Amino acid sequence: MLIGFAPDQDKGTSIHAVHEEMLELIGPYQAGLGFLKLLTEPTDQIFDILITNNMDTFRKFKLEKQEDSLLAVFNGPSECGSADICFTASEEHKKHLIVKYDWTKEKVFVVGRPSMDLLWATENEKMALQRIFLRSNGVNPDWGSILINTVCSKLIGKSLDYLCNFSEEIGMNLIIRAGKNHENKDLDHVCFSDTNKDPDNLPPLIAADILITDYADSVLDYLALDRPIIFIVSEDNKTTPWWYNENLPGPIARTVKQLCSLIKTRNEWFNQYINQRKAWKKKFVAGQGTASQKVVNMLMKEYNK
Repeated sequence: MLIGFAPDQDKGTSIHAVHEEMLELIGPYQAGLGFLKLLTEPTDQIFDILITNNMDTFRKFKLEKQEDSLLAVFNGPSECGSADICFTASEEHKKHLIVKYDWTKEKVFVVGRPSMDLLWATENEKMALQRIFLRSNGVNPDWGSILINTVCSKLIGKSLDYLCNFSEEIGMNLIIRAGKNHENKDLDHVCFSDTNKDPDNLPPLIAADILITDYADSVLDYLALDRPIIFIVSEDNKTTPWWYNENLPGPIARTVKQLCSLIKTRNEWFNQYINQRKAWKKKFVAGQGTASQKVVNMLMKEYNK
């Protein structure tokens, strides 16, 4: 019997889009596809599943029998709503869900994020995947890369031309994934990643040597890579997510000049935030590459009760 599990895809057929070249390199399980062959005989039971990350963003699935397989079929984004079981990314978020939605602890399981299992691949595997992503997006695979992934910062939009020129001067690619479409600058070192067409955050995260963000939850996934993070915080940012606190795992830039200076000096300040990164990782990161397997095992346990 085969289980397919897919929190980040609309079609419910895989956890995330993976290049064939990646599959050949590391194999389907390590890519986080969550397709595992099991020897358990299915029953006729069908139940609803909620999947969430460290944000209050839910995706709803229905576990269905299709011929000789079980498939977790994606039903679309969801309110917290009713479900038989909920999988979340961290113990800290489980506590938050129980308090906010009055759920019982038996309903919520901490597994990590199945779509991010690949963040725990070996360094050689991640380097190879990094080159695949950069090459497939037409930028220089021999350069380091800066990923900009923001939710509400106005600083990036106002300073994009400046940042494009700056990244070229220091010999780094610029990956823009800022939650809205930007005019494509048609530059050899700039990649515009459309979040509407490609919702999968994993490839750009692995490709990035440094992350620039505000309140995007991708920072919680990026912690697994233990790479530099710079936060953009401007005075017009009035709302923050529940997990945000002042003890950030990286420095704050309030102007584009501060941002550029921090990018240049990242090797100097990176180790100053080692304790903050460890603290955030402990609170918000779980699974360590085993989330897909945990979900499948728990689903089978529930399915065969």
